[in-house]
Amino acid sequence: MKVVKNFGKIQVFLDNVLKLNYTDTTYSRGTIGLRGGFGNTVKFDNVTVAPHI
Repeated sequence: MKVVKNFGKIQVFLDNVLKLNYTDTTYSRGTIGLRGGFGNTVKFDNVTVAPHI
């Protein structure tokens, strides 16, 4: 899975296929956060953050 956010445009890819293309300008600035649910077992690996150019 790959998630790309640019100026409010959010795109989610699964196996390099675009699955979600949405625009939300609620949070125009900030960084990333990863979190699982309550009482769930979650594993995140190979997380990459690229600078916005």
